Amino acid sequence: MKILHTSDWHLGHVLYHYDREEEQTAFLLQLEQIVRQEQPDALLVSGDVFHTPAPSAATVKTYVSAMLALRSACPTMAIVMIAGNHDSASRIDCDRELWRVAGITVVGTVARGADDAAARHIIPVHDAGRQLLGTIVAVPHCYRLPADTFFADLLAMADRSRPVVLMAHLTMTGSDITGHDNIGMLDSVPPARVAGYDYVALGHIHRPQFIAGGDRRVRYCGTPVAVSFDEQCEHSVSLVTLNGHDAPQVRTIAIGNVRPLLTIPASEPLPFSQALQQLEASTDRRPCYIRLNVLADDPLPVDAHARAARVAQAHGYRFCTMRVTSPQRDEREQFALSALQLQALSPVDVAQRYVSGRLGRDLTERERQMLHFVLKQIDEEDHA
Repeated sequence: MKILHTSDWHLGHVLYHYDREEEQTAFLLQLEQIVRQEQPDALLVSGDVFHTPAPSAATVKTYVSAMLALRSACPTMAIVMIAGNHDSASRIDCDRELWRVAGITVVGTVARGADDAAARHIIPVHDAGRQLLGTIVAVPHCYRLPADTFFADLLAMADRSRPVVLMAHLTMTGSDITGHDNIGMLDSVPPARVAGYDYVALGHIHRPQFIAGGDRRVRYCGTPVAVSFDEQCEHSVSLVTLNGHDAPQVRTIAIGNVRPLLTIPASEPLPFSQALQQLEASTDRRPCYIRLNVLADDPLPVDAHARAARVAQAHGYRFCTMRVTSPQRDEREQFALSALQLQALSPVDVAQRYVSGRLGRDLTERERQMLHFVLKQIDEEDHA
């Protein structure tokens, strides 16, 4: 059985107010080409299809068109999609029966009873002659599994005469979360809990990897398009071949990004003027997103963002942000506030902390005056 393992499409993602439809459409076209060439027996999407629980109409249209194009590219393959923590489980389940007409299985929520579990989570995969090739056990994201034995119980329901693949959206103990700003409120699952499956197709962690202790059967395929500048890894999908219960053969297929995320300088931060010079001297002709990597011993110029944006625009880049490092301040401490501490701060204090942490400088007197003017206007309107 040959499966194409994908996850974390994050359709509808916006990067620093830039819409990413162009990149996501380019990925979906690449995926369609891979499916057409490889003709897998099953295509798995292991959660986080969308970036938000309520995607826009345009994003949903892109998703629907892509799913139908993938079905057309290989009419005989099974397509199985599960909800991730970014998705709306109920919204995905709502269209479950409609997608079934197109031969696509979507699983948004976890069954809470044994009678429903087999029908909801156990998906047989057949060849064109209706011979059983294997079984997909599809478990979407949920904050608390029904029981510690849930995965084992589902395995017991599957036909073990052929390979059984578990697809799930969760945090696996021992996974490398480098590049993740936040891995969400997901309990960590030890590899031993998914023992017995011939392959475990995971979603949620964006770095492609096998999990230590998983006998190279437990894998994150990673996200096909970077969601943040810190995801410095190859973005790909995984083509997995299963021969009986032997160890799976895995081949990664790289996904090209038409708008890469570029940090300048890539290694150590430099003072703003030097970092800006490197941006000016860049010879990269791709239409990149740019993050400037700045060392700030002194407050940054008031117009630092505007200057960086102008230089980036001259190169055909999209300037996003600056990562500011200050030897005199630990940024994580700067922003670590309890709710009570935050309530004790004035709006101007909050603005000062933000500007200090993000831009490495104090509010100018003009900025303070503008904030006080706006706050006064709000106060007058509230008492009008």
